[in-house]
Amino acid sequence: MLSRAKISNYKIEKIIKHFCVDIIASKTAALLGMNRNTINHWYMVFRKAIYAHQMKEFEKIIGEAEVDESYFGARRKRGFRGKLKRGRANKRHILTKKTRKRKNQLGKPALVSSADFRRVNRLLQA
Repeated sequence: MLSRAKISNYKIEKIIKHFCVDIIASKTAALLGMNRNTINHWYMVFRKAIYAHQMKEFEKIIGEAEVDESYFGARRKRGFRGKLKRGRANKRHILTKKTRKRKNQLGKPALVSSADFRRVNRLLQA
């Protein structure tokens, strides 16, 4: 791939750095003094290489895969003084329709009501 390239390894390394920092192709082209189409070509080469690597890793997975909750937040977790907190539905979906007050309230975790506490606590113990 890189052995037949018509540009130097130094420029390819610079393009890779810009790609990793998530700078768009037109901005990269302006910074490096290259054509935007060349940068787009190399960005696509990098994307295809990443995709091929991910597919190889995906083939190694057999059975079930565990999904991390870091983006969405845990559904239930222990809060201050042992009270149960719960996640919020629709926290990151179509925020243009919601008022500022409603969006601000969605950012804060809520406590599980006392009526549901026993049931949720049993779910966490299982």
